[in-house]
Amino acid sequence: MNQTTLRILVDLNVILDVLMAREPHWAASAEVWARVEKGDIEGCVAAHSVATLYYLYARQYSTREAKEAVSRLLRVFAVAAIDQAAVERALQIECDDLEDALQIAAAEREGVNYLVTRNMRHLRHASVPTSDPADLAALLRART
Repeated sequence: MNQTTLRILVDLNVILDVLMAREPHWAASAEVWARVEKGDIEGCVAAHSVATLYYLYARQYSTREAKEAVSRLLRVFAVAAIDQAAVERALQIECDDLEDALQIAAAEREGVNYLVTRNMRHLRHASVPTSDPADLAALLRART
């Protein structure tokens, strides 16, 4: 890219779209994932999302497949720490769901340009700009 590299934090719903090939969302989410994988943009995922990914995958598939899904994620995305300060910040955010508030707190701490999610309604109070995968993919195509 000829401009400053974008940094994004990706919500778990986008990750699950790719790993579970969830239609109709897979294509746009996979395009964002591929851009991170290629190094066109920098991507991270909140630490609590990794645990949730493992839990959901193990419940639907197996623990072996859950470990493989987490390993696949870690080959592409950095992990944004969730520590006491992040939890305390999340509790201050006007949000009914702690998991969503933790996404916002992690995005703030990482200084990302966008929090990428399909859960725009729940993250409407984010101090970080939010984008759904399709809109971000279109923005990225326009930048190249």
